[in-house]
Amino acid sequence: MQDTIKTIFGDYVPESKKRLDLTYDYETCAVLSFRDIVAHIGATQVVDIGANIGIYSVFTSGLPSVRKVYAFEPAPESAALLKKNVAIQSVSEKISIYEFALSDHAGEATFNIISPMSGANAIVSSEGGRAGTFVTIQTKPLDDVLPFSGELVAVKIDVEGHEPATLSGAKNFIRSNKCFVQVESLRPETLDSVREFMAEVGYDHVFSLRDDHFYVHPQFKNDAKHILDIIAKNLAPDLRNLTELRLEKRRIAAEAKKLWHAAGYQKDPLLG
Repeated sequence: MQDTIKTIFGDYVPESKKRLDLTYDYETCAVLSFRDIVAHIGATQVVDIGANIGIYSVFTSGLPSVRKVYAFEPAPESAALLKKNVAIQSVSEKISIYEFALSDHAGEATFNIISPMSGANAIVSSEGGRAGTFVTIQTKPLDDVLPFSGELVAVKIDVEGHEPATLSGAKNFIRSNKCFVQVESLRPETLDSVREFMAEVGYDHVFSLRDDHFYVHPQFKNDAKHILDIIAKNLAPDLRNLTELRLEKRRIAAEAKKLWHAAGYQKDPLLG
């Protein structure tokens, strides 16, 4: 029996630990909320674009309503680890892996690998980017890969600035299915493009959680309050931890002040 790491996001092979630690530190609320929203709307299909080692794919694959998960990851090291993580799942047959990037055309692109499993690995834009290892990858539009329609679908997009092209290549898919879409967008210019696209296809913006932006098909408009409740429930521990951290910092500052006074510290008269 292969060793596994058991986490709140499911079971993974030990090589996944670094990525799991980063996800736990920075993305816990987004991952938990995505899964809970998938369960709430009864999504039958999950599309994980920028799957990395498969945290979203693995975490949602065990939901009863989910019949199929489509995981897209072009970075070779991440895709190899994604395969290992999928292989140890009891429902591994639900998850299909695609080792290419989604874009607005079929072809090739230059992909920058900052480091294995890095969330910053991305297709190179005209502005360039951080130094890394450059490889050539294949690109395809989602519309050409998944032609089905009429399904309840949850889509997660994390493509480090390539969101406009990814969405453009998925326009028919998003229009012809009833989707919940979570898009990470870090840059103002790409976020503007995402907003324009989602408005064009008739989707409503529900909430933004840091850099993750949530959109829903009009069918789910009445679910907006419940979706916000889900996000609030998963955000509450982070807020509680932040409050506790601030209180601890105040306590430490008060203790330090007492120590300074006990040592006879006086302000420098030249500093006032």
